[in-house]
Amino acid sequence: MLINTNYRSSNGAVISANIMDFGAKADGVNDDTAALKTAIAATKEMGGSVYLPAGTYKLTENIILPSAMQLIGDFAPPTEDDPTVKGTILAIYTKTVADGGEEQFFKLHRGSAMRGFDIW
Repeated sequence: MLINTNYRSSNGAVISANIMDFGAKADGVNDDTAALKTAIAATKEMGGSVYLPAGTYKLTENIILPSAMQLIGDFAPPTEDDPTVKGTILAIYTKTVADGGEEQFFKLHRGSAMRGFDIW
């Protein structure tokens, strides 16, 4: 291990922050937008990754990822035996473009990425 971090990663990514440390509930009921934006802001200068463990994150405002930032979730693919969606789910609650909402919910800058999610 080159860097000792507080968070484990199964794929070698350096995890800079865990959204749960910023007040996320991941229950699909409470709005986790502020927790995600705060986690992104807290790690913006150093880059790295914000980890969203398995759960359902209700998001109600656009999310902007700065350069060199990743959002990493725990993707769990459904199977024939169990078609249930599990893992990290981003539940988007926003206005449509026709209703005055933004065209893009997630805005990614150079070198930013998202992986390991189901998006509803």
